[in-house]
Amino acid sequence: MKKLSILFGVFFYVCSFAQEADSVSLFINYGVSSVELQDFLAFKNIDYYTIRIIDEKIKGKKFVIVSKEYWGQELTRIDTVTDLSKTRIPGLANDSLIITVLTEKSEKDSLKISFKYNRLFGIIKKYHTTELF
Repeated sequence: MKKLSILFGVFFYVCSFAQEADSVSLFINYGVSSVELQDFLAFKNIDYYTIRIIDEKIKGKKFVIVSKEYWGQELTRIDTVTDLSKTRIPGLANDSLIITVLTEKSEKDSLKISFKYNRLFGIIKKYHTTELF
């Protein structure tokens, strides 16, 4: 099965100062622990990722998640998936952000991606893709 990938950056809203790039721990896990469920997801052409970002400095911060779309090695579109910097939602309650990402080839030329944050809220986006098969 060909892997679908989407490039997205995670940027933390930090008033007017930048955070050191090497201060954040990032862990990405692919799939689920149940072999049967993983087989079902593969059969349905669904990818499941868990992304965990850990750093004491992110506590209380808000975040922005951006996706970047490339066609033929050229950046064609930048899309803001989530921007909590302009909302009344409070910043992160602890030192970690857990993002669950589900991708599904929903139609011949569409990729549906679900982003779920700390299991509290989420958003579903659709992106144009090339045909896989």
